[in-house]
Amino acid sequence: MDFQSKLLDLQRKLKSKKETTFVTIYGSYTSPIKEILQEIRDALKSEGYAAGLVEDYPNNTGSHELNPDQKSLFYIDCSNVNILYFFKNTDNQSVSREANYILDNPHLIGTAIFFEEKEPHEEFGAIKSLLSTRLLAKNIRTTPFNRSNATKLTKKALIDFIY
Repeated sequence: MDFQSKLLDLQRKLKSKKETTFVTIYGSYTSPIKEILQEIRDALKSEGYAAGLVEDYPNNTGSHELNPDQKSLFYIDCSNVNILYFFKNTDNQSVSREANYILDNPHLIGTAIFFEEKEPHEEFGAIKSLLSTRLLAKNIRTTPFNRSNATKLTKKALIDFIY
């Protein structure tokens, strides 16, 4: 097989992997953060991923209606990749609950990517100390980001994660 054939084969495999990787994005829905999450979702979809925010998915599982708390946990269990964003100066209660759910269920840890809004010079970012301690205890490192590079870093982290 020549180089061109190998490259085409790799591109087909990548396209197939993206289309079959169910990605769910979690974070605060306050403005302007929700718009950043939507931008990330749209960028991932344009790259061929099956990606969405929890609110994009149905509330009905076929057998019963999910309340908002059940819905986010249901989609954590269903997703191949769960991307959790912690932003500074906002309410991260919901995404913290979702992170704790993942940490409480060891089989889910391998499905999660954690992003924390944090500048390189800052010692502390958006994740509060209790959750930060739990992440460190499980040897999970967060990916620092700022609002201007969140989409770019997400695309890179996702490629690294699935390959």
